[in-house]
Amino acid sequence: MTGIIIPFYVYPTDPTWSEVIRAKRAYPFNPILAVVNPDSGPGVVLDPIYAQAIWTLKLAGVKVLGYITTGYGVKDRMAIQAEQVSYRTWYHVSSWFFDEVAADATHRDYYAKLGNTVDFTVGNPGVKIPNDYIGLMDNFVVYEGPGMPNQPLPPNFDPKNFSFIAYGLTTFPSTITIDGYGYIYLTNGVEPDPYSSVSWLWETLAALQKTGVSHP
Repeated sequence: MTGIIIPFYVYPTDPTWSEVIRAKRAYPFNPILAVVNPDSGPGVVLDPIYAQAIWTLKLAGVKVLGYITTGYGVKDRMAIQAEQVSYRTWYHVSSWFFDEVAADATHRDYYAKLGNTVDFTVGNPGVKIPNDYIGLMDNFVVYEGPGMPNQPLPPNFDPKNFSFIAYGLTTFPSTITIDGYGYIYLTNGVEPDPYSSVSWLWETLAALQKTGVSHP
């Protein structure tokens, strides 16, 4: 089943949060991942509004991922671990969305260590990854950009290992073009901030799967 991954980069007072919760309750078997980003990561202090909103998301059945940038493989892993501790302590989040992932062979060991955890992990290079990256994390976003992806997925790998995020769309694409990915997100939002509000495509996206078994 294809699930939804949402770059949830708006403050909890935005109506997008209520819209996502409403959609999850309407289509409870549709897997939804929400990437939360209080302040380019967890921030330096607990935000009680975020804490309550994240709790509400989780109660609705949405899987919450904490946003952490990796600086394309140069950010110190101790700093990443400190952010993970903050997410766990303040927001009870223990799944991760690693952004700014370097998709080259020289950084494989770096990401292997980040993915070597019992936590659910998503890496976002936004581009095709080397085959030996596959499996280092539970899922990789292999396309993030305007319009739909046009590169084929690597053969002989479980499609749940891959996701894409497409913005700047004016129509809903054929379901054939989105089938076979673990998670997707579609929005009509455009640069410089395509994730600033809920997309008019959201309702169709949320209704794609009304029954089934959630993953992960």
